[in-house]
Amino acid sequence: MQFGIALSVISLALTSGPAWATSSGEPLTKTYSGVTQAILTCMQDNSRKKHGTVYIPDANNPNNGESETHYYGLTRLLYAFDPVQATITYTIRHKPAIASTGQVWNGISAAIKACS
Repeated sequence: MQFGIALSVISLALTSGPAWATSSGEPLTKTYSGVTQAILTCMQDNSRKKHGTVYIPDANNPNNGESETHYYGLTRLLYAFDPVQATITYTIRHKPAIASTGQVWNGISAAIKACS
């Protein structure tokens, strides 16, 4: 019983948000500026076509949600798009062991640049 509670607490802590960083010191949450609705739509379309990404919008806010990609393993990201500020914030929920956090962020940066 104590083991189950401990696992629940650890799981909650690991998924609770931006304060956590990887062992390399890279943050698990990153915000990108200059992202318009058109850029976001382009990024999502390209990711669906190239990597089979599935987007699951938040039922309460269509600008937020979760994406899941099976490219070199499962990558699951939470996203929060702010159209007024033209920002999008991603939080890594899960990534393949062979990919560094920096590689995830670099891939997102490249996707933004390709659609800008």
